[in-house]
Amino acid sequence: MKENDKFVLEVLGREIRHWRINHFLWTQEELAERSGLTRNQISLIENGAKDIRITTLRNIAQAFGMTVSRLTKFKLFSNEQIFYNKRERF
Repeated sequence: MKENDKFVLEVLGREIRHWRINHFLWTQEELAERSGLTRNQISLIENGAKDIRITTLRNIAQAFGMTVSRLTKFKLFSNEQIFYNKRERF
């Protein structure tokens, strides 16, 4: 996996964890049940250790009652910009 791919997965995982904990107060088990995944899959996704299919991302977004675009909109774009700006300094 490329460094940038790993970074994006980590940012996405943090965003999913943020929504799960701070907005819904759900456990990983609750999100897994609502999205049709296993708790282990949720853990791997939140830790950026698992590549995620768009259909899986859609299932998680739907469990939160939002679109994939909303789930990824701010943090992913913002952190990618920070990532690229850091690389440009070298």
